[in-house]
Amino acid sequence: MKKAKKLSAVFLAVCVALVIPFASFNVIAAAPTAVCTVEVTEQNAGTENYCVAADVTFESEYEFTAGLFTVEAENFAISDCTVKSAVGGEAPEVQFEADTGRVIFTGFSNSEQNDFRSYTSLTLTVKLNPNGGQTGNEIKVAVKNINIANVDEVKFITADAEGTVQAAHNHTVGDTFEKNETYHWKVCTTCQAEVDKAAHTFDTAVTSPTCTAGGYTTYTCTVCGYSYTGDETDPTDHTLGDWLTDETNHWKVCSGCEGIFEQAAHIESDWIIDTPATTEAAGHRHKECTVCGYHTAEEDIEKLSGDHTPGDINNDGSVNNKDLTRLFQYLSDWEVEVNAAALDVNGDGSVNNKDLTRLFQYLSDWDVEIF
Repeated sequence: MKKAKKLSAVFLAVCVALVIPFASFNVIAAAPTAVCTVEVTEQNAGTENYCVAADVTFESEYEFTAGLFTVEAENFAISDCTVKSAVGGEAPEVQFEADTGRVIFTGFSNSEQNDFRSYTSLTLTVKLNPNGGQTGNEIKVAVKNINIANVDEVKFITADAEGTVQAAHNHTVGDTFEKNETYHWKVCTTCQAEVDKAAHTFDTAVTSPTCTAGGYTTYTCTVCGYSYTGDETDPTDHTLGDWLTDETNHWKVCSGCEGIFEQAAHIESDWIIDTPATTEAAGHRHKECTVCGYHTAEEDIEKLSGDHTPGDINNDGSVNNKDLTRLFQYLSDWEVEVNAAALDVNGDGSVNNKDLTRLFQYLSDWDVEIF
């Protein structure tokens, strides 16, 4: 405060020294060409205190070195004043009196205060806090009693400058969030300000892929509910069961989606001997689908008569290599005619490769018995 009063006294002394000689000789200084503007740049609302920031700008075709002015804002007091920009020289020293609202700036360049910095444009940022009164519906920041001076003459600016802003207030917001891809916020119903703006905080939920749809991850903000999906994956393969059949077709069913796949008509095989006919009992044979195994046809084989020539497989009345070939074909599931009574060549009650070997031995003049 002492420094502010000292600077004020210096400034007034300069003003008096410059003005009195002109007054004594009835010389009127040139009309003021400097202007002052006020722009309210910020209005922050909190739960207890409010802060309004205003830019006070002086511009002149004349260079000026010092000045003083008074800031008036009903129910508000100055809490800080800083230099925002200065054109023409280094930033001046600034002092303010919170109780009176008076601001003084001086461009003294050294401690002796006999050398000055000069400016053609200067902007000061004044911050105001409420001093306990009601703020009303709007805040008016006025700059009055404006004086600026240089070392040659004093320039008076008689026109006041002012700026207004909507009254500081506790924001009133509802339950609905505004949102975009990055942030969420609420809007004050009084001033339309964005309140409680913050980045999304996401929870994740993974949806696994199926055989009919790909998988993905759902990201949902825990505060505002904004959500999006990402991290997509391809569908899985179908899980197919065993063959299902009817008289005409075969197919498989997916256990996941229950869709029908690989449906096609049966492909029929040759006759397959299930039970050879003997002299004791009839036999049995069938045809089946070579893909799914479905039996497409079945029939009995007639019981054989008891009379036969041992080893006469093809029933032509003689025993030779033709019978060996016919037995081989029969055992290889060829569809050939055979003398079923002669098939059990070794007489062990079954027909298999042992019978083929016994017949080969017999035809090779081995000392073996055939039946």
